Amino acid sequence: MAYEDKKGTGSKPKKPPMDLKVLKRVLTYVFKKYKLLFAIAMLCTVVSSIASVYGISFLETLIKDYIEPLVQVVKDGGKADFTPLFFELLKLAIIYICGIASTFA
Repeated sequence: MAYEDKKGTGSKPKKPPMDLKVLKRVLTYVFKKYKLLFAIAMLCTVVSSIASVYGISFLETLIKDYIEPLVQVVKDGGKADFTPLFFELLKLAIIYICGIASTFA
């Protein structure tokens, strides 16, 4: 079922241009009454984004520097020490928990 405007031509109506005066008025109101809450929201957004990006890039480092050498040690018949991997996984969990907390704050 296609969208039909009042004329029945099937084309979507054009959006009106964004009124910057309204945006300025809303932002002035937000900064005037809710300055602290706005700052906290921006900080939480930045922390969440950084935690997500860092967590994803940290996974690559984790695999290259910890998991692959452990696999090689086990293949060679040696005994693997998982303690450094455990602490790195703990660090990764803390990073993700901070990101989750800032997302839902």
